Amino acid sequence: MKKRTAQEYLIMSMCAFIALGILPFAIYRYTFDDYITASVDALVILGLCVTFTHVYFTRQVKLASHLLAGITLVGLTIIVYLKGASHVYWVFPSVVASVYLFTITRALLTSLSF
Repeated sequence: MKKRTAQEYLIMSMCAFIALGILPFAIYRYTFDDYITASVDALVILGLCVTFTHVYFTRQVKLASHLLAGITLVGLTIIVYLKGASHVYWVFPSVVASVYLFTITRALLTSLSF
């Protein structure tokens, strides 16, 4: 069996840790009847699980890095829109994730577009 690259490990671990980090918020929001935001969280978790599975089986990291950045930035944008400016502090982890996934120029352009 071929050994996995560092980028594969990076993307799979980011997907797993981000999904595990969002899961308590989804449960909390569902418990307190905030179904729309909980659904967004659940969709982000599902997207991250699909991205993890994609990298695990196909080893294609370029598409997966775009998916990971897109899922986190779109999810962040929707949550800030729904919950207000108090959730803007989640911008930093999303931008840091895009810096690790892309070149500096592409990360800057991706982050500025959201």
